[in-house]
Amino acid sequence: MLDYITYRTTAPSLGITWNLTTTTSKTPIKVMSTMINAGASANFAMYIQSSNASWAGELVPQWRLNGTVVKTVTPTLTSLPTSWTQYSWDTTGIAISASGELSLEFIPNMNTYSINIDDFEVTL
Repeated sequence: MLDYITYRTTAPSLGITWNLTTTTSKTPIKVMSTMINAGASANFAMYIQSSNASWAGELVPQWRLNGTVVKTVTPTLTSLPTSWTQYSWDTTGIAISASGELSLEFIPNMNTYSINIDDFEVTL
């Protein structure tokens, strides 16, 4: 969902809410992607904040190349501040075995408090 109220600098931001009574999910959410050449490296960065200090759970980031998991990425986010904080993830050319779409996806294992994501950056 797009969040027009909570944003870092300019609206909108992306809000993610997991609406279940359990904090368990195995369904990845594609957060950002880019086209990439085989053997290239990439860095994805974004600002993230929790909507409430009672946010609990984890976001497990994964790199996917053309829809296939290339690598589960660290750090797994197990606590999020209520203020905007920048996070970034790198992948090396070794993991990029073919040209195509490289995406960063989160497996959200979290309670029902939403998180907001803003100001995406891709560096190839």
